[in-house]
Parts: sequence; structure tokens; C-alpha cells
Amino acid sequence: MRPIDFYAPPGESVGIRALTRYVLECTRPSDRILAGVFEPQIFFYAERAFAGGQVYLKGGWHDSQKAQQLTLERLHGQRVPLVIISAATEAEVQSRFPLVYEYVQKNYREAKRENFGGGLDYAVLVNRALPPKSEYAPLGLPCYR
Repeated sequence: MRPIDFYAPPGESVGIRALTRYVLECTRPSDRILAGVFEPQIFFYAERAFAGGQVYLKGGWHDSQKAQQLTLERLHGQRVPLVIISAATEAEVQSRFPLVYEYVQKNYREAKRENFGGGLDYAVLVNRALPPKSEYAPLGLPCYR
């Protein structure tokens, strides 16, 4: 059994577990994910790397203008179909990472904002330049794989 099948069983998962299953099933193994929340299980269980050199966007940690510019340079060279931000931390991301937040607002659109059946509310943003291949029916979100 793969770790994801224990952590987020198909058809049974809610909240961040359901989002993690979505990331696994709807992104390529070589894709990267940008997170505006500390949810390392997304990367581990979905077997995806973090985008822009940022495990997550947290004030005081790689939020200088120079560090943000480096993040943007990295993002330009990576395929990043999804950004996941917690509604609870979005204001901090916007205020502490204004260059990254502006980039996300320009290049991504919000696909859905909800708690996905349990826990915190999350915003799932999708890359405007990547056309989805299908829809992930369990969450009603675009699929890129």
C-alpha cells in the first residue's frame, strides 16, 4: 500500500487529505506545487516537489525582496499548475510576500475556495496558461494529468 492510500483513501477523504489526493491524481510527477500554508503532507503524500524553492510562504522566512525575486525566477522555470493557500494565512502571504502574491494573482485564477468537507478553508488557484485535461469529479476541480 502506498502512503497516500493510508493517509487519503480514494472516495473517503475530506479537507486537506482530499486536496492531497487531488494533487496526486491531477498533476504530473514532475509538477511542483506552491503552498501558502504549512501543510507538508501535501508534498510528501502527493509525491510532488515544492515550487519556487519555498516549502511554504511564511513571514520571516525567505520573505525579503531579494528572496522573493529568487522565488519568482525559480517559478518561471517550473511547471506549477496549482497554488494552495489557506484562507487563514492568505492575508499574511499577501502582506509578507507581495511580489509572489502579485505573481500568483496575475498568473493564476481561483478555481474553488472551501473546506472540502472538513477543517480549514483553502483556496485552490490554477495556472491560467495551462488548459486542464479534465475535471476531478470528487472535488469539481480542474485536472492537469
